[in-house]
Amino acid sequence: MAEDVNIVGVGEATHGSKELFQLKHRLFQHLVQKNGFRTFSLELHWSAGVRLDTYVRTGQGDLRQIMRDEFQFSFEDWRNEEFLALFTWMREHNRTATPDRQIRVMGNDIGDVGREQYERIFTWAAQHQPALLPELRKRYAALLALPHSMGERMRALAGKPAAERRAVDADARAAHRLLEQADTKDLWVLQEARVIQQVTTVYGYVGNGPADEAESNRHRDRAMAENTAWWQRQTGNRILVLRELVGHEYLAIGTTIHSGEYRAMNRDTGQYEVFSTGLAAPGSNEHTLDKVRHHDYYVDLRKAGRTPAVGGWLDAARPTFVVPGGYPSEPLPVSLGRTFDVIVHLNHVRASVPVD
Repeated sequence: MAEDVNIVGVGEATHGSKELFQLKHRLFQHLVQKNGFRTFSLELHWSAGVRLDTYVRTGQGDLRQIMRDEFQFSFEDWRNEEFLALFTWMREHNRTATPDRQIRVMGNDIGDVGREQYERIFTWAAQHQPALLPELRKRYAALLALPHSMGERMRALAGKPAAERRAVDADARAAHRLLEQADTKDLWVLQEARVIQQVTTVYGYVGNGPADEAESNRHRDRAMAENTAWWQRQTGNRILVLRELVGHEYLAIGTTIHSGEYRAMNRDTGQYEVFSTGLAAPGSNEHTLDKVRHHDYYVDLRKAGRTPAVGGWLDAARPTFVVPGGYPSEPLPVSLGRTFDVIVHLNHVRASVPVD
């Protein structure tokens, strides 16, 4: 199924169901062992991905503490025992794997920048372009003045007046441009600076109305796709995580669920709670998929859609249960055939288990 692709994307019906995280673990393990995949990418800020990548490659750091530090605020969905098991397996794999079979973690999202990301840029400049260092420190000063805690840092940046956020974004752009104009040969340093600019740009849209919210979502989606594609080009690793950037090298896997529970942020309280999905409603994609005699199964839609009757059903948009990160959430109209290459349907799911 994934022999001819370099990037596999998995769309989750929820960000808080145990079986969906376990599915990702099993799928990635299979892709590593059978198809030579080498990177697990997720919606997580770049600097957190670097910390996790260092852990699975070298064992440096305490995994639970890394997850407590980096999976905060809107990323708390990932702070669960299921991902702990995945990263633990990755570390154990790398203990005995040869260098060419080491597996890695990358964060492609743009919600935050850890302080160590700036320090890596400063260290590079001090070693290779010391004349740039004072200006780089000046341009990143406002960002470095934000709180140390990830959650507090994200809230502080989002809470700044619009004019201050625009100034921060202009400084980040200037720093990135400075490194580009210096003919920097280190592509990783340029990428670190590019990600900082992506982050400051997305915060510039905060609180500016529906039009800017839509533009913010487009910017975020584009940035995550570009970061994933950049990683694949630089490392050559096949990735579990598009199509617009990598074409037929990408396989899109969707997930649907009939019923169960999930953890999500209650938008009214700001706290994470366990909620019920309810039963799949008549007329929804899940209601029909659950009529199959198998409780849990997958379908390759590229093949199934060749039958006219099936293809017509797959192309029609129907209500589909999707929780993009918060509760409550309304079903979204989704055409399975136009959105995914493969569907994995689960009859019942349980809520993910948070890490202490």
